[in-house]
Amino acid sequence: MSRPAVHGLIIALLLVTFGRLHALAQTQAGRVDDVLFPTSGAPEARPFFDAGLNWLHSFEYEQALSAFQEARRIDPAFAMAYWGEAMCYQQFLWGNEDVAAARRILSELGATPSARAARPGTPRERSWILSLDALFGDGDRPSRLAAYADAMRQAAERDASDIEAAVFQGLAVLATASRGLAGAHHPELLALPPLAGSEQQRVAAAIFSDVLKKNPRHPGALHYLIHAYDDPAHAESALEAARVYAEVAPESSHARHMPAHVFLQLGRWFDATASDEAAFAASTAMVARTKRPDTMRDYHALSWLVYEYGQLGRFRDAGKALQSLATVADESKAPSLLSLAATLRARLAVETGTWRDIAGPGYVNYDELFAVGMSAVKRGEPGLGELARQRLTDMAASDRYRDRRPLLEIMSAVLSAELRAGSGDRAGAVTLMRQAVAIEGGLPPAIGPPALVKPSFEFFGELLLANGEPTLADAQFAASLERARNRSAAHLGRARAAALAGDHGAARDHYQRFLANWRDADTDRPELAEARAALAASPRHPLLAWGIWPFLSAGIVVAVAVVIVRRRRPSPTRGQRQQRRQRARRPASS
Repeated sequence: MSRPAVHGLIIALLLVTFGRLHALAQTQAGRVDDVLFPTSGAPEARPFFDAGLNWLHSFEYEQALSAFQEARRIDPAFAMAYWGEAMCYQQFLWGNEDVAAARRILSELGATPSARAARPGTPRERSWILSLDALFGDGDRPSRLAAYADAMRQAAERDASDIEAAVFQGLAVLATASRGLAGAHHPELLALPPLAGSEQQRVAAAIFSDVLKKNPRHPGALHYLIHAYDDPAHAESALEAARVYAEVAPESSHARHMPAHVFLQLGRWFDATASDEAAFAASTAMVARTKRPDTMRDYHALSWLVYEYGQLGRFRDAGKALQSLATVADESKAPSLLSLAATLRARLAVETGTWRDIAGPGYVNYDELFAVGMSAVKRGEPGLGELARQRLTDMAASDRYRDRRPLLEIMSAVLSAELRAGSGDRAGAVTLMRQAVAIEGGLPPAIGPPALVKPSFEFFGELLLANGEPTLADAQFAASLERARNRSAAHLGRARAAALAGDHGAARDHYQRFLANWRDADTDRPELAEARAALAASPRHPLLAWGIWPFLSAGIVVAVAVVIVRRRRPSPTRGQRQQRRQRARRPASS
């Protein structure tokens, strides 16, 4: 071979090598501690499989798919690479799946289950491949999930060291319960039993906790334990997992976002905000690094961030975040982004009471329609408000919106109540609000921001305050805080109710909690001025709010009288003092 030909061959080999290294760097970006998953694939392909599995555990499905595909390209006989590709089409907790795509990949491995079973290099890999026949076989999704969970349980029992089997078993168990209204566009999920307080929650959490005892930094166990405890009553148990998970997978925007699930359930707004700011920044960096479109940024985390900024009184920052989404939504015309922007517009308008920002009759989704109706009522346009109410009622009765029916019924009842109150029918408004809170109270607590743009309990509390019924109003705000802990508007409502009832100690307490959330709030907010003025005007010590000034005055008078009497009593003579000392030194009589 000539020297130029040899040089050309060397250059070609270097280009291939550098290309492989670049692809590996892309797939391994943000790799976490290696999971214990030995495979029989070619040594050059295994790192890509490991990277894909780590991305899969963080629900970064596109990165995972690319890594598994590269593993299969390197080693076409690598059966577990096919497994990985198929698993990218089953989003367990999001309710999304593409069974046809998964089956197509499996058919490329083998036309039949027996043909596929002959491909893996080890018995363990064979059981993993066959488990996909349960997950992507015949039957509805709940039955397939149950069958897959059982297959993974059997794999874990056969080999106690196979903690990956235990992790996927726990994940499948989680998917057999309903996580509130998450994934509500999949009606079959709403028919499942609620996760919070269920046997599924107990079993799955126990599995993940056991895995974390063996590997405290396992990405899947950390991630899924947070999902398992994602409700107000259990979120405290996932605090440690929340602290560790974001450190384990720093390049994953979803991993950066997940701690916010715990922080939001606990009302820890500053921590939640930091998580979602980091998550959105990570997704922005990923888009820039991979040259993907801006539509691929993590707008789920951004939508939470808008809500969290609102709890901190940082509505200007919330508006900027919304605008960054709205710009991309308007340019791309992506329906999901347009709808999300409409929901955030509605949330901000209702939370801030800036009704002029949503005054037109146009709307994109039912959240914005509800806000348009509320704006019309508040601005004195009952006709437009009634049109919005009727449209919400029609949506609630439609099969198209059957998965969101409870929310639409709540919105319709709240808007009806506001219309009744505006017409002077206070009793009718109270009846309708009771219907709204009864429906909402029967739903599981939200996973993330409230499912409604504002809880119906707070609308009811504000109505009762306007009716001059502070005790009943306080009960509604308290109910809101039970389901959405530390919500600023609910603390403000309780403060106003307590002040109206004359309970200055309770009013002070809730104004202080409100201000603790709003310590970095926009300085021109009227709520901020109200809370500060109320605290400046109220007694600083709770005892002083109990009307004990007469008792304190009487005590002072008595103390002064005692001092005067003692001063007027004649002092003992020197001889009397000596006699007292002598008596004190005598021993006591037997």
